[in-house]
Amino acid sequence: MRKPAPAAMLLLALLALAACQSAAATPAPSDPSIPDMRMDRPQTYEDPGGLFSIALPSTWQAAPSATLGAQIVQFREPRENAAIVTTVLTSTQLLGTSAMATMLAEHVRATYGAQPGFTQYPAKLQSDGSQLIVWGYDTPASAGRPSARMLGNSFIEQRGQHIAFISTVVPSAAYAHIQPDIDSILNSYHLAGPAPDAQAAALSPVTIRETQAYTATGDLFGVSVPEGWKKSDTSTPGQVRICWNDPSSNGYLIVSVLHDDSQRTEAERAMLLTSVITQSFSGIQGFAAAEPQLQDDGQLHVEWRYLVPTPSQGSAQMIGHSFIQQRRDKIAILSLVLPAGQDAELRPTTQRIFTSLWLNEQAAFP
Repeated sequence: MRKPAPAAMLLLALLALAACQSAAATPAPSDPSIPDMRMDRPQTYEDPGGLFSIALPSTWQAAPSATLGAQIVQFREPRENAAIVTTVLTSTQLLGTSAMATMLAEHVRATYGAQPGFTQYPAKLQSDGSQLIVWGYDTPASAGRPSARMLGNSFIEQRGQHIAFISTVVPSAAYAHIQPDIDSILNSYHLAGPAPDAQAAALSPVTIRETQAYTATGDLFGVSVPEGWKKSDTSTPGQVRICWNDPSSNGYLIVSVLHDDSQRTEAERAMLLTSVITQSFSGIQGFAAAEPQLQDDGQLHVEWRYLVPTPSQGSAQMIGHSFIQQRRDKIAILSLVLPAGQDAELRPTTQRIFTSLWLNEQAAFP
């Protein structure tokens, strides 16, 4: 029997614990009026194990629990009109952007999907690297209790070995009125572990304004390159390798083309890409790589990270995206590395770079 990949095993554990907490995580307000979200006298909840902290209205009550290796805390408004639920897991695996989105979607569906009128929207990447899913469900009318539409917002983030989910559930009709208070609560949440961009400000920012088309000698490959980045050729026999560095030297783009007569399977290409990344960066502090993910265009993608020292004697996290494709006897690997704090900000432009690479299967290899 094929063993599940680490991300799949983590997802299975997540679904199991979601089943344990789903019933208690879905408030059914006795009065769907505006919940008490006042933050004039906030209280800070500190997880006993030091996993996280969060500031909440002083009237809210916390109900901590632990199951299947996860720490769960449910915070409830006194009239059961709103709830905030945090779940923290421990994992040695780095989750890529798509894996985080998938895990969050499954978490929301498993925890709240059985509720009447449940709806769920796709995950959206946030500027801080977390993912957000908006969802909702209905609470039917019963004796002394009117029906209400509940609105949920769920986030996932990872810091070091900690993966956290935080969900807010409030009456939809009251959301616009209390949104500033909800934002205040969410912004107060702090997950233990190294912040990906805690020292990012110490690095000179990478600038990508416009891109220009680059075509390699002999029409071997082409790619869109940020304007103003310095090109260097580090090719060796049997491998064409072109690099571009941004003026701050905090970002770089590399395209490598290898001659390979074998027609590799998807699994073999994934192994090759992971091997190339690991051999190049595994010796660097803080290195971690996610599982390869198949893209819509047939390329395989691996997200990876490592730490670099900063002028302030701290460290900043860099994030890399690598892609692999094969055309007959040629394999191309594209890698782009940026400060982690700029990854989401520059995503619209970098996405165009990722999809711009083409490989000419008819071209002669140098």
